[in-house]
Amino acid sequence: MLTTYVLQIAWGIFWLGWAIWGYITRRRVHVQQQTDTSWYRRIHVTLVVVSFILLLNPIPMNFTKPFSGLPLWFHLLGVGLMLMGMIFGAWARQVLADNWSGTIQQVDKQTLVTNGPYRYIRNPMYTGILSAALGTALYQLSWSSLAGLLILYAIYAVKISREEQFLRQVFPVYVAYSQHTWSLLPFIY
Repeated sequence: MLTTYVLQIAWGIFWLGWAIWGYITRRRVHVQQQTDTSWYRRIHVTLVVVSFILLLNPIPMNFTKPFSGLPLWFHLLGVGLMLMGMIFGAWARQVLADNWSGTIQQVDKQTLVTNGPYRYIRNPMYTGILSAALGTALYQLSWSSLAGLLILYAIYAVKISREEQFLRQVFPVYVAYSQHTWSLLPFIY
């Protein structure tokens, strides 16, 4: 069975690549309007870090002890879902291109992206990240990984609500777009 370190390394590579990609994008664009306050951003990032600490179980405590007795294929299914979620999230990020920002803000020449995964899902980057986190939790299957997953879902639910409110203000056609797309999961939500 894989060790937790493999998952930590995979997530580390994912987030490092995401940060470098974000840095490069941020240098190319000019911000017109920003709605995120610094305190909101700090709380958001702190909670994401806490959720991943819980999700990846680096602390050996009874709270993080994995459930026993589950077959290997169940854990491997989790790893597969994690990798597919990371790839899907990266693809969504690539399609968004210079319209992406880690904060809720409007940039010069921003457009409403409705192609690629955005044709069906309004928040496919979050779909990818949350799917990957679910896969990680399935692999780890511990109380702490489940707590981390729930915290991450709550964080992104708040962010999605704030982003969609902002997008409705910036793009009047966003209301029509949101009526024929799913927020996170096709046919479910």
